[in-house]
Amino acid sequence: MIREPDIDTPASPSTAKPSLQYHDHAAPASTWDDYYQRRRLCWILLGPGLLAVLLLGRLLLIEHLGWYGLLSPLALWAVLLLLACLHLQKFRCPRCQCRFFAKHPPLLALRAGRCVHCMLPKD
Repeated sequence: MIREPDIDTPASPSTAKPSLQYHDHAAPASTWDDYYQRRRLCWILLGPGLLAVLLLGRLLLIEHLGWYGLLSPLALWAVLLLLACLHLQKFRCPRCQCRFFAKHPPLLALRAGRCVHCMLPKD
């Protein structure tokens, strides 16, 4: 005789799978604060960060190192932007605990409107 598993028994954390259904509980504010900090970092690096790097390269480094003085800060900026965008993509959905932006390329994650798994809107 096969015994049915108890429905009331919670699964262990290693075997628990995220639910793809809608839940009624609200996400904690600290989770969304973490998301907004990650998003703000990406936007700062994308806009003012690029302008600061170009200005620094133009005013200080081109005079001494030529075009390599502009390329090295741009390469550093590109690596920092990539790391910030990857950090944003690792944000977990407060509802289903899956990665919120799993199917989006790094910079398009800034424009995604909802979780790709449970469709929780981000705003």
